[in-house]
Amino acid sequence: IPIEHNRKRRLKNNYGVDMKKKEVLRGCALIRVSTNKQDIYGGSLEQQKNRLQRWVEAQGLFRDVDFVIEHWFEERTSGKSSNTANRGPLRDIQKLIESGLADFVLFEKLDRLSRDSVFNMEFMRLADKYGCEVYDVDSGGKIDMRERGSRLGFLVKNMSAEDYSLELGEKVSKKVREAMVNNGKEASTKPILGLDPLQTIIFGGHI
Repeated sequence: IPIEHNRKRRLKNNYGVDMKKKEVLRGCALIRVSTNKQDIYGGSLEQQKNRLQRWVEAQGLFRDVDFVIEHWFEERTSGKSSNTANRGPLRDIQKLIESGLADFVLFEKLDRLSRDSVFNMEFMRLADKYGCEVYDVDSGGKIDMRERGSRLGFLVKNMSAEDYSLELGEKVSKKVREAMVNNGKEASTKPILGLDPLQTIIFGGHI
């Protein structure tokens, strides 16, 4: 009897997870950087990959699910909305989902997927339609659009991701315009806040 008891105990790991009842999910992971500088100074492809692998290993210890990453997609490109249509790996991931070959999609944080709020929303709808789970490690795990807290968290991050991209574009445009003005190559009379002096607005001939 003691021998049988010990044999049964060995079917569970140190965290009490029943190893015989483990479900296996097979899917893909996406890692992305916008620039080579980002790859060098922080959030590199290698760092992202290591973090996703550690997350997968942790899930195997604490949950009755094993995540198997069968496809890795790596990108060195901008996540801004104007670039979404040109990103081959995104199309490849969507094809895997539509073909029923991806139980899950994993990335470090939402803006690694894209900074296009419309695309991200459509991506979530596609994943839900084909029963593919989407995991955002930075937010703690699964994005569940049927659960209010998870849905609200996604909406806030989705809006922030695109807003960051728009703000960055505005800053770049301003710097380019400033350089052109300083070099005498900009003839436009349209003022830029923080660069051009404020113009007096006159109503009805009076200041």
